[in-house]
Amino acid sequence: MSELGQGLIVVVIAILVVVLLKDLLSNATSSKKNGALYSSKPLLSDWERKSLEELRVAVPNDWHICPQVRVADLLTINTKSYSERLSALNRVAKYSVDFVILDPHRNAICVIELDDYSHKESKRRARDATVNRALDEAGIRLVRVRPAKRHDWSKILRDALGYDPLQPNIASTDLALNAIRNAPLSAGTQLVYLHSKD
Repeated sequence: MSELGQGLIVVVIAILVVVLLKDLLSNATSSKKNGALYSSKPLLSDWERKSLEELRVAVPNDWHICPQVRVADLLTINTKSYSERLSALNRVAKYSVDFVILDPHRNAICVIELDDYSHKESKRRARDATVNRALDEAGIRLVRVRPAKRHDWSKILRDALGYDPLQPNIASTDLALNAIRNAPLSAGTQLVYLHSKD
């Protein structure tokens, strides 16, 4: 092959490399919305949004339902040792729960997790065990709900809390907190209450 032919092949290859690199860089930057690294996304899935709407009518008006709460924000780590505190924080800091129900005094009285198909995966089960253990140790009631077309949130909360939060006067008393901590769960509901011992 002549020098001209070899030179032509080198030029063609160089042009192809430039075109491919330009295309790759163009695709990489076009995946960023308006050139920004971050963009917003919906906080809740459709199931979470629907559940939040249904939960709102199952609790008194002076209660609050907080979606997507980081587990670490629900807990106080009770150790003076910096390394133990850091280790305990690292175990839960990356996890969040679907809903936290707060009483009128802003105490977390119940956590609700919506357990879709992903909770069957081994990595997710390990995550769930860590969350279960931490919330159980802190004395925070955890309710796990599996998918269904419709949930009877009033019944789920009654079973989880041991009383009807919409019952006049009971939800606003300090007796309610004691009832929550000591309430047994009744069978036959759509909820699964997981203890760290399970």
